[in-house]
Parts: sequence; C-alpha cells; structure tokens
Amino acid sequence: MIPKEDIVQVKMLFHQLQTSLSHQHENYWLTKNSDRRLIAWSNTALLGADEAVEYFISTGIDITEEKQVKEALQQTNTLQLAILNSTSYMVISTDIDGNICTFNHAAQKLLGYSAEEVVGKTTPVIFHALREVVQRAQVLSSQGIDITPGFDVFVAQVRRGEIDEQEWTYIRKDGSRFPILLSITALRDVDGNITGFLGIGSDISDRKQTIEALRTSEARLNLTLEAAQMGTWNWDMLTHEVTFSERLGFIFGFPPGTHQATFQNFINIIHPEDRIAVEQSITRAVEGGVNYNVEFRIFWSDGSLHWIGSQGQVYYDNGQAIRLVGVSMDITKRKHTEQALQQANVKLTDWVGELEERNREITFLGEMSEILQACHTVEEAYKVLPSLIQPLFPQISGGIFLINASRNMVEAVATWGTSISQTLFKSDDCWALRRGRVHCMDTHTGLVCQHLEHAPSSTAYLCVPMMAQGEALGLLHLSSPELALTQGKKQLAITVAEQISWALANLKLREKLQNHSIRDALTNLFNRRYMEESLERELFRCDRKQQPLGVIMIDVDHFKRFNDTFGHEAGDAILREIGLFLQSNIRKSDIACRYGGEELTLILPESTLETIQQRAEQIREGVKHLRIQHRQQLLGAVTLSLGIACFPQHGSTPTTLIQAADAALYCAKTSGRDRVSIAES
Repeated sequence: MIPKEDIVQVKMLFHQLQTSLSHQHENYWLTKNSDRRLIAWSNTALLGADEAVEYFISTGIDITEEKQVKEALQQTNTLQLAILNSTSYMVISTDIDGNICTFNHAAQKLLGYSAEEVVGKTTPVIFHALREVVQRAQVLSSQGIDITPGFDVFVAQVRRGEIDEQEWTYIRKDGSRFPILLSITALRDVDGNITGFLGIGSDISDRKQTIEALRTSEARLNLTLEAAQMGTWNWDMLTHEVTFSERLGFIFGFPPGTHQATFQNFINIIHPEDRIAVEQSITRAVEGGVNYNVEFRIFWSDGSLHWIGSQGQVYYDNGQAIRLVGVSMDITKRKHTEQALQQANVKLTDWVGELEERNREITFLGEMSEILQACHTVEEAYKVLPSLIQPLFPQISGGIFLINASRNMVEAVATWGTSISQTLFKSDDCWALRRGRVHCMDTHTGLVCQHLEHAPSSTAYLCVPMMAQGEALGLLHLSSPELALTQGKKQLAITVAEQISWALANLKLREKLQNHSIRDALTNLFNRRYMEESLERELFRCDRKQQPLGVIMIDVDHFKRFNDTFGHEAGDAILREIGLFLQSNIRKSDIACRYGGEELTLILPESTLETIQQRAEQIREGVKHLRIQHRQQLLGAVTLSLGIACFPQHGSTPTTLIQAADAALYCAKTSGRDRVSIAES
C-alpha cells in the first residue's frame, strides 16, 4: 500500500520511533484502486516491562483534499496579488473597522507610503483632511444617512448595497495633495456578510488639468469629466473562463451577481468593428511580451453603447500563456469629452481662420484707404479701385457705379471679374438705389434688379448703396457663386462701400477746393498765381525737350468805357464771355489765365512764333464777333489788343517772357488797339 519510492522513508521513520517514541509525518498511500492519497500520521511507540519497544500505535488522517484546497488558495492569493500590483490604479483594502489590510504598489507610488507604514492604520486618519470627511458626512446626512465623520463616511453607501464612487482629495506623505477617483466595494464572506472593503482609486490630476485648460481656452465648453468606473478580471486562457469583480460585471452590463463568463461572452458584446483591434491587442500581449492595452466599444443588453478601456498582463507557465489578468474601466464620458474637445478645437481653428481673414481684410482696407487718400483726382482713384477691391473679394466679380450729374443714369467707373452685365443703366433699375439700402439676391429667390435681368441664374449678387453726407453717390456691386457671398463678405462689402464713398466724396471736395484756389471766380480762368507756377513748369519742360513756348498778353479795349456806360456788371459779363470763348477755343495743353483786371494771359506750350501769331489773330477776330448782352441789351462790339512773346527768342525766364509780351501789348494799344503786336527780339 506504500508506494515503492516511500518505503525507505517509512522504514527510517519506524527506526526513529525506537528512540523518540513518538513522531508525526505525511506520506502517500495507495488505495485499492491504486489512487494516491496523502495521509497525515501520528505514531506512538509502547514500551514493555524491559523498557523495550513492544508495540507501535499509528493514527492516520487522509488530508489529500485539504492539501489541494491550500494549494488552490495559495494560487488565488498569488493571482490577486498579481492583479493588485499590475494595475496602475491605487488599490487599498480594509477590514470592517477601516484598518488597512492591503496597500498595493500603485498606492505606495501615489501616496509615498510603504505598505509597512500604513497596514493596520485607519485610512481617513492618514490620507484625508478632516474638513473633507466632515463635508461628506453632512452630504450623507442630507440624504437621510445619519453618520459620524470617520471611516463610515467612505463605506456607508456600500453597507446599504449602493455603489460608492467619489472624488477625494488625498494627502501624500510629503503633504502634497492631489485628486483621486475612489470606487469602494464591499468584501463579503461566503455567507454574504461584509468582512471588509476594497477601495480602487485613480489619480485624476491630468484630467483636472485638461478640464481647466479646456475652460480657459473655450469658455463655452464647460464640460467636466465624471469619475471613471473600473473593475478587475482574470481570464484563464486554457479553459477560456473569465472571472471578474462585481464592478466589472456592472461596467459590461452583465446581470447583477454575475462573476463568471466565457471569453466568447465578452467577444459577443464587443462592437463588431472593434473586435479585430481587441484580438490583435491580445496577440501582441501574448506574443510580444507587452502589456495588454486597448480601448473598444460594447453593447449593453438594452442596446446602449459604452466605451471600455482595458489594461492587463499575461502570465506564463513553461513559456505558455495561461492567464491574462487586468482591469477595465468605463471611459464613455472621457470619449465624449475628447469628442467635445475635438469639436472645440475645430471651432477654435475656424475662429482663428476667420480672425486671420478679418486681419487680412483690415490690412487691405487700411492700404485701400491710404492709397485713395493719396490719389490726386477721382479719375486716378477709378483706375486703382479694381486692384484695391479685388483682393478683398477673391473669385467675386464686381464694379463701382456712380450716379451722373443729372442723377438719372448710373455708369461703371471701375469693374473687375467677368460677370458685369451692364455698365450703364438707369438709377431706378437698381433696387438698392431706389430703397437706399443693401439689396441681396441668392441664386434661387429674391427681387432681381432690372440691370441684372440678363445675368446667369446661377449667380448671386449684392448691391450696396454708396452714401456720403446723406446723398447717394452710386453703388458697389458684387456677383459670384452663392457660396462666395458669405455673411462676412456681405458685411465687408458694406464697409468697403462706406470707405469708397467717403474717399470719392473727399476727392471731389478736394478737387473743388483746389479748383477754387487756382481759378478766377468771375471768368473761371486760372488765376495769376497758377499762371506763374504753370509758366515756370512749362518753360522747364520745353527747355528740356528743346521746344518753343508762347505767351499772349490780352487786354480788353476801352473796358473802362463799358463800365462807365453800362455799369460794372456789364463789364463782368464781358469778361465772363471772353473767358468762355477762350476755354472753348484753345488746345487742352494751353493755359488761359486772368492776369488782373481786364488783362488775360495765354500760355501755349510747344508752339512756334508763327503759330502763336495765328492763334492770337483768331482770338482777336473771334471776340470781335461775339454778341454780348447784359440785361437783354447788346453791349456792342468788343475788341482786344494782344501782345505775344516766344521762348527762347524773347526770353528764357517767366519774368522776361511776361515782360516781353506785356511790352508788345503796350505797343498794340498805343498803335491804335484791336491788333496783335510781336515782342522785339
């Protein structure tokens, strides 16, 4: 009955009994069915009268099952310890009174205490501020749970069978504080009685910082991350059985009280699109020696979708993977937060793009304003407007239209792009001008302006009245594909129209003021100051080009007689009519001026002496045939005396030329008037 390999050991034990008289040992015995059973023996030697061993009494107990249970328990303890030390979450267990029994590696790392320093002590005393414990007790009291501040604050809800998951501020050994998401589970014996508590916590400092950064960067996004749920599991890769904690069963939506399922049960609830990723992560962990780490989606029995984050470690036996042990947590809210953050980043990116576009538009508007202010005439402004406006409205055609003096027609003074259908139309043809407000039409609906009736139907357009000092100057017209005329572009068009309106109004006013400063109010001829500036400029130009220049001095004969006979208003009428005659009978390059009183001056650039003399005679004869009336009364024939001088024959400076022409004029008047006299060389 004793296995052969144990016979020698048994003989030695009986030999020892002859000297020690009693002994205990364990050895295997074979049953009738040849089963090996482990027997625990208690042996006693009985002595005879001669003090010699006469009998042996041995009592044996079969401890085979007891030995197996002890080995299984040791294995379970080993696995539990592996789970505790492999997770990145803080795990602390206590007895029913709150004395710490287990303090895993993550807890030691997070809190700075060794297990030896805290095991046997009460958790609130070590890690928690009394103020926070008292506040939690007050909250529970408001919920109908009467409780004294202390350890019961942490486990009161668990004792009632409720889930307890709270955010706490933990105090490290060095006094620093940090937030922990703590999930507490009751530990129960086989009869369901609570024997202790298990707290699982995760450092949520990074999450806090992320929330704060999100609040700072985007005030509208006021999302907070809720506590993450976590549970432990143990997958026997040989039997494909998975055992797991109560928390994990809740996370995966299993019925309450379920603590075991097959691996296939888990695969069945994973989203079909994520199953490959989970299986690949398992393969990498088994074959590559890396930790199992994957995020995936699952379906609960009610059809709701949840995100799960899992971490784990593979255990091997003789090179064969036998177990995958790890933790899982519900990361649905974190995923939702990430999606919200991504949306916020997209929105922020859009806002940055819009801001950059607004800055670019402001820069262009500033440049446009500077350039328009630098223009000398409205005609110059008309030429530069297309190049100034087009960068503000890329891929958009348009034009600047101004109302004519009679205010019945509108004409384009600047255009760009290709879709301007009419460049001249009646002011009543545009709804924007008729209503005095912006008029917009998209590609589908709206009131079409008559000047755009022949425009393509696929084109949207915008007409913006250009107003200055309460008066309509014209309009800014834009047309393009519908998508290009955004609300931002429409607002920009209004701003551009305002700037152009004021710029053109200022240019017209400047031209008017400048015209007043260089023209004689009575004759509308240039005044003497402008004549002197122009003569100097034209002399310089003709000298550089080696061209002649002529000056004609003109005096109205017997002007004082007209004033004495018909009055000064009649004299003014004579000077106005002569001014009109000169303006309509000289070249564009010639300059007609009122020198003073009844004396007038003509500057004729690039004209020979012969040409000057012919022009002088034409003027003299033309004025003589004017029929000038004042108060419906003919004033009679008006004659002129003219003196001419030519550069360079009669002088090379403005002063010498004027003096020479004036002397020739004097000669004409003293020679009988109504004639042309040439200066002496």
